[in-house]
Amino acid sequence: MFPIRDSQPSGIAPVTCWLLILANVMVLLWGASIGGPSYERVVQQFGLVPAAFSVAPLGSVGTIFSSMFLHAGLLHLLGNMWFLHVFGDNAEARAGHVPFLVLYLGAGVAGGVLCLVAAPESNLPTIGASGAVAGVLGAYLIWFPSARINTLVGFAFYWRTIPVRAWLFIGFWFALQLLGWSGGDGGVAWGAHVGGFVVGVLWAVVAGRGPRTIVD
Repeated sequence: MFPIRDSQPSGIAPVTCWLLILANVMVLLWGASIGGPSYERVVQQFGLVPAAFSVAPLGSVGTIFSSMFLHAGLLHLLGNMWFLHVFGDNAEARAGHVPFLVLYLGAGVAGGVLCLVAAPESNLPTIGASGAVAGVLGAYLIWFPSARINTLVGFAFYWRTIPVRAWLFIGFWFALQLLGWSGGDGGVAWGAHVGGFVVGVLWAVVAGRGPRTIVD
């Protein structure tokens, strides 16, 4: 399932979402401009490497944040930024511009910390905004559970768009993350998704449920 758009109008200009998307795109464009080998060195230096924390914990703290803005390629970036585009505007409208930024970064930090705890000896850099975006989905689930998500579904040559309630779409998405994490599938930071999502849910619960209206 792939989300196309949601039925819940935000009523605002999601400036924070736009700036986050711009920052992530600019970092990838910069990475493309300096070339593959150089960008790989950047990823190794500024990505989240769990094993580095046992050697220089204070010097590695910053990578929890810098890793959120690094992506492995165009498809990795587009996937994360599209989900942020679809779900982020309403979450930003509900939370407020600055609190939404705190939610986004906080969820990303939580995802990174869970990766550290799950595999403290790993030398592989973890990168991507997935944990932060997962936090946005978690908050959206609490605030807009009945919103309809126009979703692309299908297989092979048969595809169609159907409306799916947000609680079902996001619940299914989260179940896949738990399944991937339990299976230990390499190459995907499932733990970051899970950690970020949980923080997003908790944030929204503490902040209070909304919204005032739901558009079907």
